Amino acid sequence: MKKSKRVVFLAFMILMFGGSVISNAISKASAASSSSDRNVALIVQGNSDKRFLRDTFEMSKTLREEYGFSNIYSIGPSTPGFSVAKILTMINTIANTRSYDQVVIFWAGHGNIDRFAVNTEVLYANQLDNALDAISCEKMIIFLGPCHSGSFIDNLNDNQNRAIYTSCAYNQIAFSYYSHSLWTWGIYSGLDFDLDGHDVDTNNNGLISLKELHDYSDDFIREKYVDYVFDPNADDDLLKIVDPMSIPQTPQRWVGSSFGSDSNFYLGTSGQVIDPR
Repeated sequence: MKKSKRVVFLAFMILMFGGSVISNAISKASAASSSSDRNVALIVQGNSDKRFLRDTFEMSKTLREEYGFSNIYSIGPSTPGFSVAKILTMINTIANTRSYDQVVIFWAGHGNIDRFAVNTEVLYANQLDNALDAISCEKMIIFLGPCHSGSFIDNLNDNQNRAIYTSCAYNQIAFSYYSHSLWTWGIYSGLDFDLDGHDVDTNNNGLISLKELHDYSDDFIREKYVDYVFDPNADDDLLKIVDPMSIPQTPQRWVGSSFGSDSNFYLGTSGQVIDPR
């Protein structure tokens, strides 16, 4: 009888505390999953040029593998029915899904002042702003790679929870480099410690802040430009300017007040891989 009671007591204890351990494990796994779900990215390839396909593929890969983004919406010329309307519908889908911690917008393609090319169509800056206004989030980080992308800042800076980074000023073009888009190349390689991340992390804290990334993208353009100028096989659209500091492409940034400082803000903080050095 005593033995039977002891067995029952042990079974009760296992049920109580074992169940608690299992419950805690499930809760932690669920929390990690939900944390990842609260970050989302929209990756847009505006035109069919191979360099834009490379830009969007590499940025998607970096966000997924290095920063823990599990929700990545990608759209481009290979998407059935690709159009301005399709892009706006995708943004609306993101907006109607939930509220987010971080939203990353990354655009690679051709552009002009206050407009981006979407195949043969045009998406205007105010259209993009109106669509993004519908997304509820703590922070929105916007990377725009097309020519004249700096002209979008005046349209997109109406929300203080946004940080906007563009490849160039409103009156500048964004140069390419051997089938790469120079600035976007600097962005996705700068975010990856397996590529250029060590050079970007100037304070050696093992993380890459948005400010460090912006500064690096400017340096990256000039560094690659020097390599290009003195290469006799160079045949892309970079101008032959002897002084790399005078290259007419200056990355721009605007940071809303809710960020405090982009020197202390990091993408996908919960999922970011810290520099293993």
